[in-house]
Amino acid sequence: MPLAAVALCVAQSLSAEDAPAVSADAIQEPSAPTQPACQLHVWPGEDFHTVYYGWGHGGTVDGSQKGRAGYDRVLADPLSTARQARLLEAQPIAELLGLNSYEVTIHPDRLSSREIRTKAERHVVTSPPCYAELMIDTIVLQSHVLSGRGLNIVYRFRQFDSDPAPTRVFGTYVVEPLEIDLTDKAEPDPVVFTAELERAFNENLKEFAANVKTPRKKKK
Repeated sequence: MPLAAVALCVAQSLSAEDAPAVSADAIQEPSAPTQPACQLHVWPGEDFHTVYYGWGHGGTVDGSQKGRAGYDRVLADPLSTARQARLLEAQPIAELLGLNSYEVTIHPDRLSSREIRTKAERHVVTSPPCYAELMIDTIVLQSHVLSGRGLNIVYRFRQFDSDPAPTRVFGTYVVEPLEIDLTDKAEPDPVVFTAELERAFNENLKEFAANVKTPRKKKK
């Protein structure tokens, strides 16, 4: 008998009982996407402000933008909320804060100062138990006749576990000196001015993150 015919006969003689059994464990349902163990949510701040303290006058918020005499001329919106969000996306924020396992989300819009200062619960309700928030409240270019110019940023950091209330809250301001010449006669070069503010913004964030990671002093 030809080999092909022999093979056909053998195949036909196999019964259903001879077929290999498929266990129920071998049939796996598609796994549902799991929520990351930890999340870090970051919000940019309010649009850029200025303040100046000089001899005999000063202290007006946004005096530069209002064209007040004696106030440095600045660009209209060098650190907008949208620009801050882009700068934050380029930084390894979780690593800077010592939260290496956290998944980071940069929000495009800011929170109001009232929300930042008064809201007790989480800003993202559907977050996992392991959750943290970094919020920028205010950004001010401050000029002082004695101490010079600096970028002053107010931050607030909160960390949660399974409890509704945060397990840690830390807020402060950080001032990064600005290395740029400004006058009250003409606006600065936009490329140079923007680049210096972005540099100061990034350095400011690193200093705040270092403060967050500094061990808290135990009360005596």
